[in-house]
Amino acid sequence: MKTKTIIAFTEGAREQLSLLGGKGANLAELTQAGFPVPQGFFVTTRGYQQFMDQHPHNAEIFQLLSDLQTDDLIEVQHVGSQIRTLLTKGSIPAVVEDELKTIFHSYAPDTRFAVRSSATAEDLPDASFAGQQDTYLNVQGLESLAQHIKKCWISLFTDRAIVYRVQQHFNHQDVQLSVVVQKMVESESSGILFTADPLSGNRAEIVINAGFGLGEALVSGIITPDTYQISKSDPTDVKIEIGSKHAAIQYAVQGGTEKISLPVEKQEAQVLSSLEIQQLADMGKDIESHYGTPQDIEWAKVDGKFYILQTRPITTLFPLPMPYPVDGNEHVYLSFGHLQMMTDTMSPMGISIITWILPFGKSKTDKQHSKYFLQAAGRIYVDVSELVQNPLLNKRIITAFKIADPLVASGFAKIKVPKRKISIVDLFNARPLLRFVIPTVLKTIQLILFADPQKDIRNLNQNMEHWINTLQVQLADCNTALDRLLLLNVYSCQKMVLALKHFPPRILAGILSLKIIPLLLPGESIEKELQAIQRSVYGNITTEMDLQIGDLAGLVNEDKNTVQRLLKMPAAQAAKEILATLERPEHNLQWQAFLDKYGFRGPGEIDIANPRWQENPLGLTNMLLGNLSTQNGLVHRERIQEVHLQGDQATETLIQLALKKPFGRLRAYCIRRNIRSIRHGLGIREHPKYFIMKMMRQIKSEISTLGKQWADQGLLYEKNDIFWLSSDQMLAGLQSELENLQQVVSQNKYKWAQYKKMVPPRVITSSGIIPPVDYSHEDLPTGALPGNPVSAGEVVGIARVILDPHTETILPGEILIAPFTDPGWTPLFIHAAGLVMELGGSMTHGSVVAREYGIPAVAGVINATQKIKSGMKIRVDGNKGFVEILE
Repeated sequence: MKTKTIIAFTEGAREQLSLLGGKGANLAELTQAGFPVPQGFFVTTRGYQQFMDQHPHNAEIFQLLSDLQTDDLIEVQHVGSQIRTLLTKGSIPAVVEDELKTIFHSYAPDTRFAVRSSATAEDLPDASFAGQQDTYLNVQGLESLAQHIKKCWISLFTDRAIVYRVQQHFNHQDVQLSVVVQKMVESESSGILFTADPLSGNRAEIVINAGFGLGEALVSGIITPDTYQISKSDPTDVKIEIGSKHAAIQYAVQGGTEKISLPVEKQEAQVLSSLEIQQLADMGKDIESHYGTPQDIEWAKVDGKFYILQTRPITTLFPLPMPYPVDGNEHVYLSFGHLQMMTDTMSPMGISIITWILPFGKSKTDKQHSKYFLQAAGRIYVDVSELVQNPLLNKRIITAFKIADPLVASGFAKIKVPKRKISIVDLFNARPLLRFVIPTVLKTIQLILFADPQKDIRNLNQNMEHWINTLQVQLADCNTALDRLLLLNVYSCQKMVLALKHFPPRILAGILSLKIIPLLLPGESIEKELQAIQRSVYGNITTEMDLQIGDLAGLVNEDKNTVQRLLKMPAAQAAKEILATLERPEHNLQWQAFLDKYGFRGPGEIDIANPRWQENPLGLTNMLLGNLSTQNGLVHRERIQEVHLQGDQATETLIQLALKKPFGRLRAYCIRRNIRSIRHGLGIREHPKYFIMKMMRQIKSEISTLGKQWADQGLLYEKNDIFWLSSDQMLAGLQSELENLQQVVSQNKYKWAQYKKMVPPRVITSSGIIPPVDYSHEDLPTGALPGNPVSAGEVVGIARVILDPHTETILPGEILIAPFTDPGWTPLFIHAAGLVMELGGSMTHGSVVAREYGIPAVAGVINATQKIKSGMKIRVDGNKGFVEILE
């Protein structure tokens, strides 16, 4: 039987995307599901393919596309015009003409048709391609219909369609076109229905735009339509905004459409009645329920009846954190990535391991994952609803957010979260929190008043080593990979509970001591001294790592001839040469000692899938390039010594001020104790993450071993594919509950490729509301970029934008501009004159280290890496919190 190139709506199916295109598959599905869709038919991609295959210039057309540079718009226009001119010389295949005649004669002779393009890469959940190809209305007669079908085929190569495909990484030859031919309805009114607010993201509201006549008036922007906002939960909650509809589009007598002016009384009239609004909203909810995702729906009304012309997913909405809450309450989610200075997607395994390690919200029976940590678009979101809604904790939580990231606090301030009255249930539910809070407060007081901070930190470091050594012993007693992974899950949670008892009191002691000292010296202006003390902390594990990296650079610097040769090489080649130098016998012992202690760290380390320095040392040696330009191999240590000297001097200044006050000796003693608390307590700010990374090294080693085993068995293509599985999928594979592991890997890779394009919000609710975030700075220079002042001082210099510290470096005196920083970035700080980050607050990693190095820093500067270019002269004001582009 001959394969048909044209099929009716009733013959199509959702699964026939490659045959009908995105729009066509959706219309077929709507028709099959019983929604009121005007009848029509599809000229399938088989027809388009035959048109292209028999075209005399086929090869020439795709050669022109393969040579195209998308950033040259003039070239795009030139090539696009050439291609469209060539395509007009092609003829419609005979088989398509024959089938078109047959189906055309099944309609009345005077039937008006809408002819729409439907590409196979269109109206997908992750790429809508809306408006990329052409649509023709009021097409009448067989000959005109055939010519407009050909025009649709040619419109696959409009300038905007060509550019968009390249930007979305679609192969031109892989994208094909179906043509939707639909019987037109002469609509009294028409418009668009969104089953979620496309501006705010609110999934709890339906938004309807409505105008008179055909929908082209609305789409083309010649009118301001009526806008109706309807609450899904309360149909009587409708907000109506009447638009100015001075014109409408209607059918033209000779075909096509024409614009007409509306009578004055109709221009301000409400298009839909309250009953009609509700009917249409109900239909929209039914369509969304059918597809399982928010929809962008085109509708028309004729003789009081609504028709659906097409529907597509709303691809601009950021996905909701999953699993979705089932308690019926509004939930509030906080971006974990923004707090951890990494907003890129995390691998499926990376997300899983974080929920493994962190013990919050885990029941005694479910040890694997925390209920408070959810996934959305390859990122982690934390459900903070219980904290925000709790009247006992709300204000304190918002204050904590201001310290972590002021823009997060800004977002929360704009969300209307109902706060409950304090109840017995609240007090009962607070018991687990109180079991943590009360000991933490008591320990904090004890540390400030009585403890020897230096000895206390030394004991804490010994405890961390003991925990890791104990884990290694227990792992050796396990017989199977499954047993070892389950042990890692349980053990990591247990030790994180201990870590949460040890770390917070010491850090909190340092923070509170900063507040206590001004109380002991009333009336004194000591802000400068406190800043110096806060910078000169002891025992910061990341600063110690950076200093040792500087020492490694010093080893290379010993041979000045080698340094001069390296500085003339391309960065990638120089990084390899530095590695070879460090691996020489005279340097290798110090190099290996560094890797043994810090090799498990690296950029983006919060994601277990990202390579560590011990896996890819070239990323580390690339960072050393900037250090090779110095003549003094000890400049990094001298810089820290100077900061500590300033801290000592500030301490002495405060002591002398205290001695002049009443009870001077007592005040001086208390100030000295609090300064010790600050310099040691704030110094362990980086310890929790350091411990997590040490624990994660053990977990990654076990997972990598299993990945290699599965790759050797042919279950995976290569060992690192295991990180594209979630931990549940990995365990299911171990228990033979998941057969085709590589298929799951491929599916996850595809989804994550789409997630990577999305910009994660700092705050989002379970309704999809994303509150805008901003700073409330006043009196800033015109055009200044506002941010959060995190390290005092002011510097003017040349900007260096770094997106990947593995491949880019910074020269002495430049100002580092980065999306975020973590310990894998801080070797770049050694020569930075200033720091600007898109993320962060006063206690985030980069801010703490910047203060220790004594460099001005501003965090949370939105889109800093886009607005500031390398080579620009800028001013960074770490006192007021802004960046000014000077030239």
